[in-house]
Amino acid sequence: MSNLIKKDKDLIWASGHYLTENFPEEFTEWEEDEIDGFIEDNIWQPFQYYSPSYVWEQIYDLAISVRGYINEQDYS
Repeated sequence: MSNLIKKDKDLIWASGHYLTENFPEEFTEWEEDEIDGFIEDNIWQPFQYYSPSYVWEQIYDLAISVRGYINEQDYS
């Protein structure tokens, strides 16, 4: 991933846990309705009856959670 900040990379990674296709790098430039459309078009079957906003919240929460976990780890 090119020059994306960690938060955006984390969101792309986390999207793969709820969608059949990860967010592309350019998702950071999309409007909310474009993100919702991508989620609707790529939602993973177990989440198909949830709203795009709910799935977005899950993606966001996972991204924040994993970054917090990574930052807590001492790999020395």
